[in-house]
Amino acid sequence: MIIKRKKGMTMTYIRFIRHGETDWNKQARMQGWTDIPLNDTGKMQASEAAKRLNDKAWNVFIASPLIRAKYTAEILNESLQLPIMTMEAFRERRYGKVEGMLRAERVKQYPSGEYPEAETRDDLTKRVIEGIQLLHQNYEGQNILVATHGGTINAVLTYFSNGELGFDRTTIHNLSFTDIELSGTDCQIHCYNRIENR
Repeated sequence: MIIKRKKGMTMTYIRFIRHGETDWNKQARMQGWTDIPLNDTGKMQASEAAKRLNDKAWNVFIASPLIRAKYTAEILNESLQLPIMTMEAFRERRYGKVEGMLRAERVKQYPSGEYPEAETRDDLTKRVIEGIQLLHQNYEGQNILVATHGGTINAVLTYFSNGELGFDRTTIHNLSFTDIELSGTDCQIHCYNRIENR
């Protein structure tokens, strides 16, 4: 869904950044709410990605409370020196009983994709969109960075593209950028899953 800028509107710009690689990412294990730190590759990815944040004057830095997102934000913020605030709204989806499982194990045990004790996609999307609305309300007209997770970003894309992007359609890479711009209830998706400075 692409909404053109209207004259006189105050636009809030949000860049969602997926955290750097963890050992569980590398092993294709489901992470969810399990608090796994960045590995050395993830730290390097964050350091490299920091160079791509010079395209805007950023005002606010938000992070998921999970350590892989918080540490990604800290590395990205070394040159920006913004206060980093955590928000539960941008935590990864909770995957319940399958957290820690390899992809092959999950598919074998739960071929339907329905996982015991997992947060539903609808519930994930609801809390993420409420978080975005709160950011737009509190920081209207500002440029906001959000260090977060693949599932969270897919919820954003699914909601604002009316399902053309997002869940089951878009793979979100580590340290990729997904940018949206908001005015009221209107949203423009500027880019998604961008891993190059262009």
